Amino acid sequence: MHDVGYTSTRQQTKDQTEQKTYYIYLTTNGSYEYTILETLKPFSDICGEINFQIRGEKNAFVALLSGNDDSDPLYEVVFGINDIYSTIRKWKGGLNTTDYLRDNDVFLAHTPTYRNLFLNFTIRWNNGTIYAKTHFDQMKLNDDTPLPVKKIAVTTAGDASGEWHFNTEGMII
Repeated sequence: MHDVGYTSTRQQTKDQTEQKTYYIYLTTNGSYEYTILETLKPFSDICGEINFQIRGEKNAFVALLSGNDDSDPLYEVVFGINDIYSTIRKWKGGLNTTDYLRDNDVFLAHTPTYRNLFLNFTIRWNNGTIYAKTHFDQMKLNDDTPLPVKKIAVTTAGDASGEWHFNTEGMII
């Protein structure tokens, strides 16, 4: 796995400092071991948003970590368990399909048109409401006892690998 950043610079208003935007590229190998994106820190642990792209076939996981790693409480956003189900949950669950799932085909891996494309994803959090959007669907979790989001991590599971692209605009670097 690798985490490579490229930088572009944008000048903000006169009173603000210069903001750098990094582009993070990495590959996950299906091990279900989270890679923490140390260079991608949320601006706030109460609310935030990440936009990214994945090229893969199934089993893509994003963890919104409340602590230093995935042994601490977390929100797990899962896209395409076996390319059939997606979910947001307040625990680490792997390929478990016993909790609430959205029945949708996320990656369309069986379709030659989509197989090699990077697809867009968005995750937002705001005081316990976690919202995730794919190119075809959206899902939401409301949590009455919200976790802070301090770090972001990604992985794939099963026999799935994935290529990830993140744009850090609006994140603390």
